[in-house]
Amino acid sequence: MPSPTRGVTGLLHARDVDTGAELGLGADAPMSTASVHKLCLVSTVFREAARGRVDLTQQVEVSVERRTKGPTGLVVMLDPVLLSLRDLAAQSIAVSDNTAADVL
Repeated sequence: MPSPTRGVTGLLHARDVDTGAELGLGADAPMSTASVHKLCLVSTVFREAARGRVDLTQQVEVSVERRTKGPTGLVVMLDPVLLSLRDLAAQSIAVSDNTAADVL
């Protein structure tokens, strides 16, 4: 793992999708995907919608009891909410909403 500079450590991995050429700095170091998985989740929801398997306008009620702990998003609201799958996807990405991602 690279040595930290001023208390910050960075890791990088990039691959050219056309040539396969790669560039990495600590690219083999294991790390948690954390909220990065939300990008895969949301892209899958939209891909499935494009294939006609998911209706992005489908409404989902998210009760207070159904919410996932976290600092942002639906968890801070006091009442049940009704959102479309498209809006849940937006919440997942825009504010890294754990509840919205879990509902999706």
